[in-house]
Amino acid sequence: ALLTGRAYDDLDGAEDDHARYRSLLRGEKPEVRHFEAFPDEVACIAEIMEAVRECDGVYKNICLALRTREDVNRYQGALAGRGFPVLVLDRDTIDDRAQSGLRLATMHRVKGLEFEYMIVGGMNAETMPLRYALHAANDEHSRAQVETMERSLLHVAVTRARKRAYVTGWGEPSPILETETPI
Repeated sequence: ALLTGRAYDDLDGAEDDHARYRSLLRGEKPEVRHFEAFPDEVACIAEIMEAVRECDGVYKNICLALRTREDVNRYQGALAGRGFPVLVLDRDTIDDRAQSGLRLATMHRVKGLEFEYMIVGGMNAETMPLRYALHAANDEHSRAQVETMERSLLHVAVTRARKRAYVTGWGEPSPILETETPI
């Protein structure tokens, strides 16, 4: 639903037809939760992590994807402060499953990876779509392109989940998630 009504170049001079795409995997609809404040969202993420650990016995099957590197740093500090083991996946870090800990990464970094559980956090009006990227767009067409790219990025992040996906946020809700069926 994130991509419905969006035009994509098929790189052959035409528009791509999404109607033919089918996923081999089907899961539950992502659970979307929104909170007034950052600490409330972090508490929710901690609850999700504990529930998954009770089922799977480990945190390494969970990835928290965030929009920016600054967000990764902020959530890393908040979760480490609660005693959770965290492994940040940056461009130079391989996801070594022998290492324990919640995986934390930007949405761009999780492309091509898969996890049993995905949490896409920090989804608010500042970060999705990135407010400064929208303001930098010179015209309505450019702003529409930015929003389409942001929706695609969120779609990729959520679809890294094999079993279950969660989308969380705090503060002013993301306009992308304000639709009746956002994902």
